[in-house]
Amino acid sequence: MTKQADEELIGPASPPPWETGRRYYPRWYFHDPEVPFAEQTRGIAAELRRPGVLFDSLIGRIVIKDMSMGGVGFLAPRRYELPDQVLVVLAEQEVLRCEILHRRPVSQELVFYGARWHGMSHRQLARAISRYARLCLLVC
Repeated sequence: MTKQADEELIGPASPPPWETGRRYYPRWYFHDPEVPFAEQTRGIAAELRRPGVLFDSLIGRIVIKDMSMGGVGFLAPRRYELPDQVLVVLAEQEVLRCEILHRRPVSQELVFYGARWHGMSHRQLARAISRYARLCLLVC
């Protein structure tokens, strides 16, 4: 069978998610998509820490807006100077290491950060997400 015949039977091969910009994992959203980020009041409160050798220093508080097995999106004050790798601390129980991928200003005071998990086991991530999944508004 030729490639053209295969495509007629099963349709064209779809590119991998990382080539189309689509997310690879379902994402739990903790915000109202109808309200601009600058006016948001919903989300999960967490701490952001700078990884250290003997101890992790506190950067400040953040609000998590979405989370998946692939990464996390959060709002932080613009005054924070974030390194490439940070620790997201949820309720002093879960310490999750992530790598900042992108930053997008939301207002004069806030920046939205997108990060992917770095060096985390699927079990640890699943446990953290399952604790907060009941608070989500939408899974896409």
